[in-house]
Amino acid sequence: EASQHRRQYGHCGGGWRVREPDCWSGGGWNPLATIEWKFFPADGGEAQEILNVRETYEFTASASASGVYEAKIVHCKKAELAVINRYSVTVEEVEPTSYVDPEPDNIVFPTDDYPGGYPVCSVFPGGVVEAFNAGAASYNMACSHVLASDVFSGGDYSNPWFIYGTFDEIDGRKGALSAMIFYLGASAFEVQRGWIVNPGDGGEKLVLEEGVSQVIGESGCSVVFENLHLAVDCPAFMAYYDGIMSGHIKMKGGSTDDMIVKGRGNLGLCYDNESGFRVNWQV
Repeated sequence: EASQHRRQYGHCGGGWRVREPDCWSGGGWNPLATIEWKFFPADGGEAQEILNVRETYEFTASASASGVYEAKIVHCKKAELAVINRYSVTVEEVEPTSYVDPEPDNIVFPTDDYPGGYPVCSVFPGGVVEAFNAGAASYNMACSHVLASDVFSGGDYSNPWFIYGTFDEIDGRKGALSAMIFYLGASAFEVQRGWIVNPGDGGEKLVLEEGVSQVIGESGCSVVFENLHLAVDCPAFMAYYDGIMSGHIKMKGGSTDDMIVKGRGNLGLCYDNESGFRVNWQV
């Protein structure tokens, strides 16, 4: 009797009803749902059927992909009971911009991969250093370390420059850059966490003004505070400090290929850690 009941009635659309031919599929009562996707372009163009059932559809994110995507799900072949979901997608096209090399009084730190650029050494929390040759390594930054230097700058032993980095722990992470110290000939100055500039001559710390470049003592360098960053511009290099935990050094002059090779006067982790007498160029 139960078997006869199942043959005459089927569970379709949420309740028991007399079996209908369009609910029968291959000997079972609940046929697979059908799924159809349609795309209605935002520009008012003709609707397009883009996929159905379990196909995979991929599209390029461009302005032409903007519009409404409609998914129609039909159970038991009852189109009048279809579930319809619509998704609105908007893709804005942005005009490409070209890189403009900054003027000294309006410093915008460049990346090392734009055409005509020079090598950049980056120092990140955790003791991670990306060297001038783009090789990356992680070091145990315990105190102060030589990041980059040239003791034979311009072929003159009397005019060397050094950049030291001082490291500590911040937010539970060791190896955070807390300060960058610059030595140029007989001059020295320091940029510190909190966007502080110590001119190194025993005088007052510089009073910074957003976007205004200031000369730092007799060093031949200038510094500007902009967008919560300190940018230092010196004759041989530029340096960039986020005022919290990381910094960058960009060499000036010559071509990228010329600067990647370590010269006889170059020292520091931005080149390698082969100091020969102090671990990781620790000072």
